[in-house]
Amino acid sequence: DVFFSAVAFIIAMTLTEAHHQMDVEKTEAGVFEDALRLLMKNRLLLKAMFSRVLIFIAFLLPWHYYQAFFTDLGVSLVHLGFMWAGMHLCIYLLHTNIHNIVPSHRVTLMIDVLNVVVTTFLVLFLIFWSFAPQPYLLFLFFILFTTFEAMRLPLFSEVYNRLSASYNRATTISLASFLKSLLDIPAALIAGILVATSIVAPYIVSLVLCLIVLTFFRLTNIEKYVGKNIS
Repeated sequence: DVFFSAVAFIIAMTLTEAHHQMDVEKTEAGVFEDALRLLMKNRLLLKAMFSRVLIFIAFLLPWHYYQAFFTDLGVSLVHLGFMWAGMHLCIYLLHTNIHNIVPSHRVTLMIDVLNVVVTTFLVLFLIFWSFAPQPYLLFLFFILFTTFEAMRLPLFSEVYNRLSASYNRATTISLASFLKSLLDIPAALIAGILVATSIVAPYIVSLVLCLIVLTFFRLTNIEKYVGKNIS
């Protein structure tokens, strides 16, 4: 991590700002205020952000202690490391080939499908935990849950890019991270209190977050507002 972070830093230092023109009126309005106004008025963008953020938090809650959780169940630390590394290789291949996997006009549909897949693996995890707690099978469900959650990232980037203006796009996406931080506080607090009662409680909180997304934040119906190309 340290090595590749250093490489990323060196590469970042070589980047130069692209030449661009911006309306004076837009500049004077204030990029931050404009991005905040966009979120308040653009319900489609806000809906997409909730869809992204809530399931990402659903991943973060068990991720905070997954190593101890699975090694205590009997999963070898070596096997855990190899499977986790393999998962990241799969995520890398998915991200770099996402334009070949997902049709350009089906971005939001694929997000909704992935949300269902992620929720399904979480449900399977809790069912097998309750009735047939096989450590390696549970870890496989968790790995698949994590992989398909991560696959959503470039798709959401496309949705964000198409639903926000180019001059305030970075600020708008930063507000999505701010939204995540706000929602992370109550979710982590609830999971932290419940984990004292049951070690699997954060997974239940994660499932609730996934079900909220499936119920209230489906994106398929906004396909017509999203661009035709995955960038």
